[in-house]
Amino acid sequence: PVWLEIPIVYHRDIPADGLIKSVSATRRILAGKVRWQLNVIVSLPMPAPKVGDRAIALDIGWRLLPHGVRVAYWQDAAGKHGDVLVPTSDIEQFTKVCSLRSMCDQTREESIPMLSAWLSSQELPEEWQRRSSHLIQWRSGDRLANLIAWWRDNRLANDQEIFEAACAWRKQYLHLANWSRNLQDQMVSRIRERYRVFAACVARDYDVVVMETFDIRQVAIIPQPESTAVTTASNTYRQMVSPSTLRTALWSACAREGVRVVEMRAEYTTSTCHACGDSRKWDQAESVIHRCQACGKMWDQDQNAAINLLSAWRASGEEVPSSAA
Repeated sequence: PVWLEIPIVYHRDIPADGLIKSVSATRRILAGKVRWQLNVIVSLPMPAPKVGDRAIALDIGWRLLPHGVRVAYWQDAAGKHGDVLVPTSDIEQFTKVCSLRSMCDQTREESIPMLSAWLSSQELPEEWQRRSSHLIQWRSGDRLANLIAWWRDNRLANDQEIFEAACAWRKQYLHLANWSRNLQDQMVSRIRERYRVFAACVARDYDVVVMETFDIRQVAIIPQPESTAVTTASNTYRQMVSPSTLRTALWSACAREGVRVVEMRAEYTTSTCHACGDSRKWDQAESVIHRCQACGKMWDQDQNAAINLLSAWRASGEEVPSSAA
C-alpha cells in the first residue's frame, strides 16, 4: 500500500542496480524553522576490480593561496597534474557565516543581562522560574528565542516595555541565525558536490589511487574545553574546506567503481626533493614554491609530495592485476 506521498528534491538518480535498504525522514528545527531531509540507504553489487596501472597520487591537506584554499594536489603517471581548490569567493561566504554568528552572539550577550536583571526583580510563577533558571549563564540564542516565544502566552505584570524589547531582539536574532544557517548549508553542500564530482572523475579515469596514510586530526590544533586558547586561522580554514570530506568522497567513489586505493606513509613526502632525493629542514610555511638547496630545482611543495607518493607506490613493487588474472 501507498501510505504517504511526499514531493522531494534530489541531486542524482538512484542506480538502476541498487537495492533500497531503508528510507527515513529527519526533521530538524533550526531557530524555529522546520527542515526535512530524506535519507535513502542503497546497497550496490560489488564492482569488478579495475585492472591496469593508470595511477594518480593525491596530497590532501589545506593551504591558503591568493586565489583560495587548496585542499589537494594530484599527479598522475602520465605527467598530468592539478589541484582541488575552494575559491576565494566561497571562502568569503564562509567568512560571512562567521560574521553573522558573531553578530548573533553579541546581541545575545547584550540582551541576556538586561532580561535577567528585570526577571530577578519580579515575583515569578513557578513555571517562569523553571524556564528561566540560570538565564545569565545561557549561551544559546535559540534557547532565549524559545523562551520569548513562550512568553507571548505567559505574560507578566508590567512587562510591556521589556517584552517589546525582547520581541525586537528575537526578530533580529532569528533573521541573522536563519541567514547564517542557510548560507552555511548552501556552502557545505556546494563544497561536498565539488568533491563528489572530482572523486567521480578520478574513479572513472584511473585504476589506482595513491594517498598518504594521514590522520588530519593529528595536525589540527584543538584547544581543550577548559582552555582559553583561540582557534588558529589554519584550523578555521580546515573547518571551512573539510579535507576529510574530500577523502571520504574519494574512498566512496573508488569503492563504487572498483578502483584500488593504496595508502603510503607520509613522512618527508613534502620536504624530500623528487628530483634528487635531498631532504633537509626548511621553513615550509614561508612559500608554497621551494628551490631545492641541493640540485636547485624549483617545485610546488604539494605537487612534490604527490610525485613522491606516486614514486613510493611504484617502488613498493605492488603487483598490478592483469586482465588475464
